[in-house]
Amino acid sequence: FPHAPMLNLRYHGRMKCLLLAMLLSLVFLSPSKADTGNELLDICSDDRNEAQIYCVTYINGIVDGLSIVPDKTFCAPKGVDWRQVMDISISFIDSVPEYRHTLAAILINAAMTETFPCEN
Repeated sequence: FPHAPMLNLRYHGRMKCLLLAMLLSLVFLSPSKADTGNELLDICSDDRNEAQIYCVTYINGIVDGLSIVPDKTFCAPKGVDWRQVMDISISFIDSVPEYRHTLAAILINAAMTETFPCEN
């Protein structure tokens, strides 16, 4: 079939456009950015779908990024899913009101480190 490569390129081009549109909608629909624990709690307590999507993707993005650094401070066991990561992070941030002004990424790392410390 001589047109197969052309059809494949058209499909991938459409998928890229669709993915880009979805990502841009998250950026423009997100309630705000979460720099601090306070801001993250505000967003994650918002019941709107776009706020919940932002909450899940923000927290899991931070955890995914931190899990590949050479000197990581937490070692989550296999089978830990995104819901657990979100629950652990939100519960930790909620339990330390004196540190909620701290960067959300630092608080998420502390939550994961406390819950899943690496064994030396």
